[in-house]
Amino acid sequence: MVKNKIKKIIYIFLCAHTGLSLHANRILTFQLEYYPLTEEKKSSERYIENLSKLGQLGKNGLQNIIEQENGGVVSGIFCSYAGFLTTSDINGRVTFPLLQTKPLFYLLITTRVTPVSYKGNTIHHWKIEEGTPTSIFTISKEQDEATELYYWNIQETDLASVLPNKREIPAETITIYARPKDIFVPTGITPTTDSPNAILPDIYVRKNGNLLENALYVMNLNYLFRNVNFKHQERTKGYSSLVSYP
Repeated sequence: MVKNKIKKIIYIFLCAHTGLSLHANRILTFQLEYYPLTEEKKSSERYIENLSKLGQLGKNGLQNIIEQENGGVVSGIFCSYAGFLTTSDINGRVTFPLLQTKPLFYLLITTRVTPVSYKGNTIHHWKIEEGTPTSIFTISKEQDEATELYYWNIQETDLASVLPNKREIPAETITIYARPKDIFVPTGITPTTDSPNAILPDIYVRKNGNLLENALYVMNLNYLFRNVNFKHQERTKGYSSLVSYP
């Protein structure tokens, strides 16, 4: 008992005098889902008719998988936010570290962006490439005054209102590298909670025929998203930190 008390006292002393803080990093995340197959006219009626035939259940289930794999692929789609580049995982989940406090984001869907260099590999900002099909949405977290409930409000907007300065992409922009016609973003409000994390509503992927082309393009920009390395140089008194690029 005495040893346990001594350990607790030492632990409390260390926490108080070393400024130890335990916390989890906040995240920004959203889910890419398959666009419903009912997009095609009368597709529901066709599937019901086929499923009513003996032996067609397994066949149509397999066909559904094949259409999803060859059509609206949700994995491997490149996305970027706040200097981070990632791809959706096998289930379509996209996750970034959340690097802002204001719950207002822009969602940009395009296949081409152009880096504007500040010095060397240091990027000052990104801008939309001229002539590239682009769509942009605002995503804001709001609270209803009457019910005090939180919700996400997604609205499609025009480029001129968001990018008035030479098509410069704002820092709080989530970019999905795909053709706008291949991505469906539901607009309107979606209920949410008062969470420190930003868990955005689902986004749907239609047939993504140029997935490989988009991936090859983004891979050419991959080096611009790498973390910098810190090197230390010994001086007469102490050390100095130097930043080096990979």
